Amino acid sequence: MQNQMFDTFNSSTIKRFSPASEGQKERAKFPTAYHYTSAEACLQILQNQNIRFSDIQYMNDKTETVYGIKVALDVLEKNKGKFPYCEEAIYDLLKRNDLSSIRNLCIHKIDYNEPSNDWTRRQFVFCLSTASDSLNMWNYYVRNGAYQGYSIGFKIREFLKTFDTPKSDVMDSFFIYYGKVVYKEKEQIEEIERYLSETEKKLQAEIWREKSQYWKEWIKNEIKEKLKLYGLFFKYKSFESEKEFRIVLDIYDTHIPRTETAANKYFGTNNKHISEAFYTRGGMIVPCLQIKVPHACITKITISPTIEFDIARNSLAELLHSKGLSDVEICQSTVPIRY
Repeated sequence: MQNQMFDTFNSSTIKRFSPASEGQKERAKFPTAYHYTSAEACLQILQNQNIRFSDIQYMNDKTETVYGIKVALDVLEKNKGKFPYCEEAIYDLLKRNDLSSIRNLCIHKIDYNEPSNDWTRRQFVFCLSTASDSLNMWNYYVRNGAYQGYSIGFKIREFLKTFDTPKSDVMDSFFIYYGKVVYKEKEQIEEIERYLSETEKKLQAEIWREKSQYWKEWIKNEIKEKLKLYGLFFKYKSFESEKEFRIVLDIYDTHIPRTETAANKYFGTNNKHISEAFYTRGGMIVPCLQIKVPHACITKITISPTIEFDIARNSLAELLHSKGLSDVEICQSTVPIRY
C-alpha cells in the first residue's frame, strides 16, 4: 500500500532525490517552487502551457554532472580500501575518463563505461528556486540596467502529475527525478559515505558474492545510477544562493520524441505532448524538450523590482483572466532597488 505521507503517484518512474540530511518531515513535503524567467518566456509559458527542459550539458554551471562525481572520488581517496567492492565498481564505471580531469573539474561530461551507445541516456532539467523573491535570481534578468523578469510559482505535486501514468503497472519511457540541490560539501560527503557503507555491506554478504555475473552487473548499474544522481543534485557551494529545486527528465536518446508518432508512446495525459525543440542562449543553440504543463500548477507570479508594478499587474491580470487563471496571486518584488 502506498504511503500517503510521501509520493502519491501511480508511476514508479517519478522519484524524489532525498539525501540523508533531509529529514522525514521534509521528505513528506511538496513545496511551491519558483521559476525565474524573462518576460518573453513568461508569456510563452502562460499562453501555450509549455515549459522548457534544457539539456543539462548547456547549463550556466560548467561543472554540471561532474562535480558530484568529483566528490565521490574524493571520498574514495580519503577512505581508500574501506569500500573495496564499491571502489572496484566505481573505477570500472569511470575508466573511460581521465580521473585527474574529473577531480580538477576540467571536463564537462562523464563518459560511463556502458555496453553500447544504444543505452545512452540524456538528462533535461527544469530549474526552480525555493525563494520566490531573490535578488541573486533577479540578477540573471538585468536588461539595460533594469531588472526585467518574472518569478512563476509552481505547485510541485501538481506539476509532477503531468508525468504520471494512469496505472501503477504501466512503465513509462523515461524517469523523473526531483528535489532540492545540495550545496554543503559536508552534507555531500556524508551522503556518499552513507550510501557506500550500506552498499558495501550488501556486496560483502555471502549471498551477494554467490550471485551470477548478470546480478553483479545489475548492482554496478545501480551504483552508476546513484552516481548520476549525485551529479545531478550536488552543486558547488558558489551557487548556494540560488536555493535550487530541480526537476530532471532522464530519457534514452533513442526515446526522445522527435516526431509526433514517437510522442504517442507515452502514457500520461500530457506526456503525449512532449517534443524536442531548440533555443539560443549565450550564442549557443541549446537542445531542450517542450513539456506541456497544466495551468493549475501555477499559483503565484512575482514581478521583478524595477518593472512599473501597477501597469505590469494590470496587463498580467488580463492575460491570466483570458486563460482562466484569475485566482493566481500577482505580487510585487520587495527587493529594495532604486530605479
